Amino acid sequence: DETIISSLHARLPYMKYMSNKIYIPFFTPIYNKPYDRNLSSLLSQPYISLRRDFQTALINPFDTYGYELFNSFFTNLIPFKVSPNKDSCAFYAIEFEMILVINDQGLLEEQINLFDTDQINRRKEHLFPRLNDLMDAYYAMDKKKFIDLLESNSFFSKKACKEIRMKERLE
Repeated sequence: DETIISSLHARLPYMKYMSNKIYIPFFTPIYNKPYDRNLSSLLSQPYISLRRDFQTALINPFDTYGYELFNSFFTNLIPFKVSPNKDSCAFYAIEFEMILVINDQGLLEEQINLFDTDQINRRKEHLFPRLNDLMDAYYAMDKKKFIDLLESNSFFSKKACKEIRMKERLE
């Protein structure tokens, strides 16, 4: 029934890419068009050949879509800060309490764990303004300010920040 198909289709996860909806990220935008606009066209060429052999249509989704792939319904990440030269984006992973910096090729550039084990009180109010300040220091490559912000924003304990400063020879 067409109503059931439409209802199911409306619930499919997708990402927006250059005004196209991408339902299958390992296919190009051209191969994704019928999934958005005309499902019945999947039963004709060139799409029907995908049923037998879709290897020739595969792409590396990270090369094609970059960090935008992580800013989609395919993940639970929250994008909050794009680098000044737009070659990476910082995402917050709620369930892991960490920042993931993903570059424009879709590769993990940095994983920043928040709330070290000595942190008893994990302050989460006004989280995103604090994360933005932290990433400003990160993107400015200001290691001292970054560590100071980890401490002053209660992401890391004084003890942990002191150890980091000593290790980095910042004290």
